[in-house]
Amino acid sequence: MSIENLRTFLAVWYSGSFTAAAEELAVAPSSVSRAIAALEGELGARLFQRTTRAMRPTEAGERLFPRASGLVEEWDAARQALAGEQAQLAGRLRISSSIAFSQIVIAPMLKRFKADHPDLTIDLHLSDDRVNLVEEQIDIAIRHGRMEDSSLIARKLGAVRYHLVASPRLSEQIGKIEDPEELRQVSLVTFSFGEFRRQWEFRRGQDTRRVQISPTITATNALVIREAVLNDCGAALLADWMIEDELERGELVPILPDWNVSGALAQSDLWLVYPSRSFIPAKTRIFAEFLEAEFRSQVR
Repeated sequence: MSIENLRTFLAVWYSGSFTAAAEELAVAPSSVSRAIAALEGELGARLFQRTTRAMRPTEAGERLFPRASGLVEEWDAARQALAGEQAQLAGRLRISSSIAFSQIVIAPMLKRFKADHPDLTIDLHLSDDRVNLVEEQIDIAIRHGRMEDSSLIARKLGAVRYHLVASPRLSEQIGKIEDPEELRQVSLVTFSFGEFRRQWEFRRGQDTRRVQISPTITATNALVIREAVLNDCGAALLADWMIEDELERGELVPILPDWNVSGALAQSDLWLVYPSRSFIPAKTRIFAEFLEAEFRSQVR
């Protein structure tokens, strides 16, 4: 069974058509058709159901996909190992991250990473839910907070500090707040997740307060929360990497700046996470090292 035929199968799987796969592989569509036909002949099963509107994998195609991915990945890893560390990265790197972090932190970094690895295709999977890395064929994920799945390999990327902020107009309306308990009288915007929605923890020196909150707006997406705060809807806890520019421009102002604050049950660490494997592909390892270096230099 040809590795290149398996690579073609994966290109069709990801792109959804022979034509798009041919463009990605820089070959003629007829070459893609021949490669898939050869695989189907060897396996004795149809791999894709072709219709006038779409191309969908058959049950046999779905069974082949994880095995084909592993075989191609191991083959590429073997070639890279034999060629040495200077070999050019190629193939597809599938990254999972939250929508806000991808837009604000990851996307601006990709141009620099791609400049060093032009033959590597980046596939960003954006979701504010924790996706199954194995089922979604994710190479590496950036996750926030508590790590609960012990089957995953996790490397700490850094710690995030949260700030309680409001728009200048709302801050002027509510006046100066000196005690966390006074927030009970303030409109609040927060995440829908339990660790942020019910209770916030304030720390200053040896003084620790846990304040029950009753938010007027909740959302699963940090960009929506930031936009609501900018439009005077309430005060919110937002991560430092989200609001650095807005604080510098005066579009947001800190509330209770002398206190460290977070969701009472939340953990503020950022993690690089990848599936537990006996071998970590060079593309995954090199991207992880790149992101760690970029994060240290850019995110404070």
